[in-house]
Amino acid sequence: IIECNQDLISKVTKFGRPKELFLTIGGDFANSDNAKLTTTNGTPQDSLPSHTLIQVKAAMIIVKIIDMWRQVCDVVRLVPTGGNHDKDFSVSQFLFASAWFKDCDDVITFFDDENQTLAGRQYRVFGSNLLAFAHGDGAKIKNMPAIIANEARELWGQTKHTTVLTGHHHYRISQDLFGMQHIQVPSLALDDRWSYSKGFQN
Repeated sequence: IIECNQDLISKVTKFGRPKELFLTIGGDFANSDNAKLTTTNGTPQDSLPSHTLIQVKAAMIIVKIIDMWRQVCDVVRLVPTGGNHDKDFSVSQFLFASAWFKDCDDVITFFDDENQTLAGRQYRVFGSNLLAFAHGDGAKIKNMPAIIANEARELWGQTKHTTVLTGHHHYRISQDLFGMQHIQVPSLALDDRWSYSKGFQN
C-alpha cells in the first residue's frame, strides 16, 4: 500500500499540487475485526499475527500514508468508511488518525467538523462535485442515485456532478448510473486461503 501511494503521488504531482485529498479510512483495511479473528458478523478469517499487532501496524501505516500526502497536498480530509470485515476496527483506526492529526491545519479530522458522523455512507463536496463514499456491501448500487438524492438532498442540489466510490468486491468497475458516476476500486489485498480456494484474482 505504501508503494501504491508513492506511485499515485508521482503520477498526481506531475499536474501540480492537489488542493484536497479525500482519504478513506477503513473499508476492510483489516481482514478481521477483533481478537477472535472474525469479521464483524463473526466469520472466521485467516489473520496473522495477533489482532493487537494488526491494529498497531495498521495505525502506523495510516499515519505514514497521511504524512506522505501532506507533503504534496494542501489539505488531506479523512473519511470514515467501515467495511463488512472491520466495522469496529475501522472506527478505532479513524479516531486514532483523527486524534494523531487533530492539531494539524492541513488534515481535516473527525474533530474539525461538528456535523461529522460515522454513518455507512459519507458525503463530501469538492467544487461542483458531490462525492459519496460507501463500502459497497449495503445498498444496491442501482439504488444509489435515489438514495444520495434523498440523504444528501442539500448537497445534491448545490452540485452538478455526483460520483459514488465503493470497494468491497475487490475488482475495478467504472460505470454511469442515470448521470451518476460509480467507481468500484480494486483491492490491494494479498490472496488468503479462502480467496485462493475460490479462484479470486486481486
